[in-house]
Amino acid sequence: SFAARFLQQTSTQSAFTLGINSSTTFTVTVTGAAVGASVIATPPSDPTHPAVSSSVRVTAADTVTVYVGYGATSGSGGFGAGDWQITVINKE
Repeated sequence: SFAARFLQQTSTQSAFTLGINSSTTFTVTVTGAAVGASVIATPPSDPTHPAVSSSVRVTAADTVTVYVGYGATSGSGGFGAGDWQITVINKE
């Protein structure tokens, strides 16, 4: 059914700060997530610097990887601690 294509999971993450031109990743188990599905990751807060970016994808069956980067040439940036909301929309 239409609703069965939508999967949600929460992942609690500690606060983190990235230095100049650095990145980090974390994985979240989302049972039923299929490679090629659309994914939305909503962080627990606004980033601490506008140069912080994130992207997300299903990297293996049931596994979502969140990528976070800081691309500025000075300072640092990241996200505060809290729950990341992960929503997977599997293809029909």
